[in-house]
Amino acid sequence: MVTTISQNCYEQMDPKPFLYSLEDLQLSITGANETELVYMGYIEAAISVPNISEETFDVPVLVVPNTEYNINVPVIIGTNVIRHLHSLPLENLSEEWKAALMATSLATNIGLVVSTNRSTVELPPYETMTISGFVRKSTQDSAAVTEPSEKASSRIGVCPRVVRLDSRGNTAGVPVRIFNLSAKLIKIVPKTVLCELQPAKVLRSWTPDTTETPLNAKCASQQTNKKDRDRFCESLKIDINHLEPEQQEQLKSMLFEMRDVFFVRAVRSGKYRSRSPQNTAK
Repeated sequence: MVTTISQNCYEQMDPKPFLYSLEDLQLSITGANETELVYMGYIEAAISVPNISEETFDVPVLVVPNTEYNINVPVIIGTNVIRHLHSLPLENLSEEWKAALMATSLATNIGLVVSTNRSTVELPPYETMTISGFVRKSTQDSAAVTEPSEKASSRIGVCPRVVRLDSRGNTAGVPVRIFNLSAKLIKIVPKTVLCELQPAKVLRSWTPDTTETPLNAKCASQQTNKKDRDRFCESLKIDINHLEPEQQEQLKSMLFEMRDVFFVRAVRSGKYRSRSPQNTAK
């Protein structure tokens, strides 16, 4: 959503900013209800948000004709302003600004990557290539991951890769690694949607997870299990001396895993006696 200003409000500005035309771009801008938004052009404005941020944001603002609504609400702040405020702590904001920031944060998609090729590019069957793309950033993330998009062709596969978005401004060049798993040739025309960008967090340092079981504790647990296994197998009184050492270990582990199958009961002497279907391992 772009920031808009009513025609009346624009006419009253002093000095009046230059009104740029959008005819060359041939844009079709729609509102929330998918109805086409009529506009006269756009201006470049420096917008600040008092009591929230001391920064000033230079953003394009659409000038729209007067309506019954914008007579009372001459300026509508869009996401091209709100996205600059995501780094602010929510506890210092009003409920209205909190709602606006939380609503825009739900859309994690940084932007769609569009191909920059001037002529049709052919991707042969079962081939992979890197193609240059272009994205209009909706956030200030410095890194992102290329992922498939519902708005892109399902025939074009996308290799997930981390790309940097360090360039200034709201646009960035993105190299996209794509592949063709079909048996048919894929033609990529200019301005084809290749993929979308999702935020990526770059770790500057790594801290081991202290909740993991220490290695010495794991070793002690394994030794305890081995003693229990050997003790159980001895109670079965099965002759396994004729087997190789490796075979003995495998058999002991198997018997210990199946220990619930064997019937073990206490006798008056306080010792345990087991009954097994066979007393000799072959």
